[in-house]
Amino acid sequence: MALSVFVWAPLTYPGYFQVHSGFVPLFNLLHWGSAPLELHWTPSIATHYDPVRDDGLLAYYLARLWMALGMSPLCSIKVVFGVAWMLGVLGMYGWLRPTFGAPGACLAALVYSYLPYRIAAVYVRGAWGEALCLGLIPLGMAAVSATSPPILGKRLVALSGLVWLLIGLSQLGLAVWALLCLLGWWSLSGDRLRRLGRLLAAGTGCAVATVYALWTADWHIVADKVGFLDHFLYPAQLVSPYWGFGPSRPGWNDGLALGLGLAPVALASLTLWLRVHRRGGGPGGYPSYGTGIAWKAPFLISAVLTLLTLPLSAPFWRLSALGQLLTYPWQLIGLAGMFLSGAAGGVLYLRPRWNAPPVQAVLIGFVLLASYSYLQPRYTQYEIPPRPRASWGEHRILLLDVQMEVDIPPLAAGLPMSTPGRLPLDEYGTLRPGDTLHLILTWQATQALERDLKLFAHLLDASGNRVTQADPLLGAASDPDAPGKDHFTSQWEPGRLIVTDVDVHVPINAPPGPYHIAMGLYEEETMQRWPVDGSEDNQIMLELVTWGAR
Repeated sequence: MALSVFVWAPLTYPGYFQVHSGFVPLFNLLHWGSAPLELHWTPSIATHYDPVRDDGLLAYYLARLWMALGMSPLCSIKVVFGVAWMLGVLGMYGWLRPTFGAPGACLAALVYSYLPYRIAAVYVRGAWGEALCLGLIPLGMAAVSATSPPILGKRLVALSGLVWLLIGLSQLGLAVWALLCLLGWWSLSGDRLRRLGRLLAAGTGCAVATVYALWTADWHIVADKVGFLDHFLYPAQLVSPYWGFGPSRPGWNDGLALGLGLAPVALASLTLWLRVHRRGGGPGGYPSYGTGIAWKAPFLISAVLTLLTLPLSAPFWRLSALGQLLTYPWQLIGLAGMFLSGAAGGVLYLRPRWNAPPVQAVLIGFVLLASYSYLQPRYTQYEIPPRPRASWGEHRILLLDVQMEVDIPPLAAGLPMSTPGRLPLDEYGTLRPGDTLHLILTWQATQALERDLKLFAHLLDASGNRVTQADPLLGAASDPDAPGKDHFTSQWEPGRLIVTDVDVHVPINAPPGPYHIAMGLYEEETMQRWPVDGSEDNQIMLELVTWGAR
């Protein structure tokens, strides 16, 4: 647990991260936290909630508990991420200590803590329900496979059911896949009859979570939003050291890091090599893990899971309904990495003399250095609003904030000289003919966008007649990494904050105010407006007169 500090330390930095989920979890937590406790509640702000594929409700329940204890909503979300990592450490250690002893179990837990997929799930994707699920699954494996005296048998059955209930509530689709992996593990183990009751309890807990999740969502499941079969991986991606913050895109040129990781692959391969090339020297010539689990189980399960992320598995996904449990096939990488991490701990079991402190220090250093460069999230000190101002295209683009400024006229009233610069509209006063209004808009995408969009801002007079307009490409001169460079919507990464500055010049011959702005998005090729969520005319209205008081 002490060695895992490097992976969760970024959570203690002030502010939040620019992750693919954006601020949507925080918006929904703020919304639920301001309302009475209701078990039928589901996230509804800036999202269409899917009880199977989306992050489950357990993360929200835990965060609301921390809020009840006095934590801020933002801090509560970070604590959930931290708890997910600590649960993974304890779960891996408890699962594998009877097998490998304390040194091997510690090594396996350390490898799992720094699994690149888990780091990306937190600091790139912001998938807090999935992160919590991956933290709980080793605990579920430990509860089912633990060796215990008969007097604790019933308690372990109850514990197995409870843990797998929580796993199902954290991310239902991934939990079902984890249960299938548990079934495969159990079928390859010895003493299956003694563990059968716990296995059945695990299945019951997962089934209860399924019923509860579907009940809260009124038995409604959202259709595939991204094209599941378009997101298979290529073998090179599984071993690539690439680390990126981009979204998952069809094809090989993915913007997201989806490798298995150097440490788990290297140490698991070393374990396999030692197992194949060495006989004797251990109990029973190493016929199995210490609890009766066959040596081939973690390698076989991780190999099957990895193959299911590749294009050759497409017929399996088409023939089965299991693809409906996941958003992307590469989500199985988290489970494959867990089994590889478990196998990595076998190095210290097969080579007991490597338990010496110098060798352990080398192994620990290797694990830390293999993933340390990935621990660089994109921080932001942005003051997050309680909810977005508007959203377009089924919450694919969120407008988080609107600020309005006016160019100070060259000879401002009451001043002896020219005063270039701007004033906030609420300080400047009423907009007048000849003024130039600046709309400073803060955006955030929640999904990758395929095309460039244009923004229209129509200045309307008191009668609703159009006085003037601006329609730039959205993202012009708005690159967050290179100020002044264009960063159009087809280049936007989910979760990245984009600030645009749109000029609206009021003609000198315009009728006097008050004015207001009608604003929206459209595609230049078809001139078709993008739908504004919750609006019938596909535009939003910004009142300039009352803006300073709102």
